[in-house]
Amino acid sequence: MPLDAVSLSAACRFSFARPVAGWAALEQGTNQVAFGGALDPAAWDQAYAGVLTVAGGGAATIDLTNFTDLTGQTGVALAAVLGLIARAEPADPDNSDIAVRVGPGDANGFQWLAGAGAVALGAGESVVKMGAPAGGGGAVGGTHRTLKVANAGADAATVTIVIIGHT
Repeated sequence: MPLDAVSLSAACRFSFARPVAGWAALEQGTNQVAFGGALDPAAWDQAYAGVLTVAGGGAATIDLTNFTDLTGQTGVALAAVLGLIARAEPADPDNSDIAVRVGPGDANGFQWLAGAGAVALGAGESVVKMGAPAGGGGAVGGTHRTLKVANAGADAATVTIVIIGHT
């Protein structure tokens, strides 16, 4: 599925006010810190997107060299990853003991996200990582191609994950 358009961005907007006795409050804002933007879909042409249900104590592995994209195309292989967005939620809001970790797979682990470690996500937490488009992203290959989404909590987790890369 070649992408027609793709962008990655993250922004944080904030403002604040401080009361001053006898005077109007001091106000500052709206401030914004933002990065990212549109990417060249000729260079960053493919996406993995999934909503994974990971049982308590369970794990799922994503093979970046062999997955099915959103159009149903099978055997898709990325050569590099530019960005990843993941969010963890309890599968059942009444049972929220989840402890999700996204990191290299047990075999042929892809170490771009957090080196040899993993990113921890609790209920409602997200992670965004973007590489520099001109830098070519994180290389995917035979010995560095799998991501593991593990849940050490007692309850099932729903993990929404999108990975942008090129073939």
